[in-house]
Amino acid sequence: LAGCVEDRQEEKRAVQLVRQVRGVRQIEDYLVVSKRAKRRDYSVARRVRSAVTSRYPRLPVELSVFGNVAVMTGRVPSARYRDQVRDLVENQRGVERVVDKLQVQGRSRS
Repeated sequence: LAGCVEDRQEEKRAVQLVRQVRGVRQIEDYLVVSKRAKRRDYSVARRVRSAVTSRYPRLPVELSVFGNVAVMTGRVPSARYRDQVRDLVENQRGVERVVDKLQVQGRSRS
């Protein structure tokens, strides 16, 4: 669960709603409580996306930023590319944690 909420009550409601979804076994809560976080998230996300697309213009990597957490999804051709993209994202200003959901083509990754 990732995104920005305005207060702890809204965070609690979001977690409760997700728990009610059939099939949900575990919740990873990456919610950020901040009224100003959305603007900061957008700025960091734009900078991170620019760095990744400049270096790897043909990789179908999706990036989302929630607070100081960058979430990477998509498919890459090799573990080496996955590691390189993760290293690039980790070293961007404003990113303190990377959630790596990238899949290597031909392999599934949990």
